[in-house]
Amino acid sequence: MNGTESAKTETQRRNKRLWRILVRPFWRAVLRFFDHEGLELAGYIAFSILLALFPFILFLVALSGLIGQSAAVQEFMAFAFDYLPVEVGRALYPVVSDIVLNPPASGIVTFSMIGTLWVASSGVEGLRTALDRAYGVAEPRAFWLRRLQGLGFVFGGAGGIFVVILLIVVGPIAWEAALTVVPFIADMQGTFNIVRYGIGSLSLLTVIWCLYRLLPNVKQRWINALPGAIFATASWLFVATVYSMYLFNVTNYTVTYGSLGGIIGALMFFFFTAIIFICGAELNFVLMDTAEDAEKPTEAVTA
Repeated sequence: MNGTESAKTETQRRNKRLWRILVRPFWRAVLRFFDHEGLELAGYIAFSILLALFPFILFLVALSGLIGQSAAVQEFMAFAFDYLPVEVGRALYPVVSDIVLNPPASGIVTFSMIGTLWVASSGVEGLRTALDRAYGVAEPRAFWLRRLQGLGFVFGGAGGIFVVILLIVVGPIAWEAALTVVPFIADMQGTFNIVRYGIGSLSLLTVIWCLYRLLPNVKQRWINALPGAIFATASWLFVATVYSMYLFNVTNYTVTYGSLGGIIGALMFFFFTAIIFICGAELNFVLMDTAEDAEKPTEAVTA
């Protein structure tokens, strides 16, 4: 009897430990998400993403024209659309394709391009607002300083995309060259494609990680921003797959919204993306707040 009770007690302790380590942080993150009006913020971010998406692509295309990589950008856009739900990609593709195939002729240094950069940086501000709210900090930094940082993220994002472009576009070329030298590796084509898409997922993880670490007004180490980034990346890939199946098999937004159905579907996808992004930040805060040997999240700049 004592042995049975001891085993039962040990099981209870193990369950409590499992709850404390694995389940409780996620539960606290969800509660904080709703306490911080996460749904409302997600709607704002979704609108900001949709508003900033096309200006950013316009900037990217103009920049690629300056460095002679227009064709590579087209390759990258085709690769990026593979990650989106089919219906979302179908709604966005005509506009994106028109921007990519008919780039602005006036060059990058124009008043219209300055406006484009401003709108693109506004999307960064939407993400910053959500992150500051998740960490429970104020944002005393001057408006112009925040905008400069937002522009820095736009340029940095463009630079990162060009690095990924090299990996995506040069990869198949290197593969074909390798086939001519070592023909028997042709059977490894599937593995090569897996690695190629793995690079895309790793790039997404890196972007989210940098946003969590650099955007909010919080003192934290790089390692503190990593758990939420991993959670957000894995959740986004899962939700993108499930949402694609849902759009294909269950619903049709055009029945309710007519010609705007595709845009509504894309906006809903960005809404789910924003929810995941905010929850990842909330998870980072919870883990920082509960860790015994980690820094507690505090404001990096005081008013």
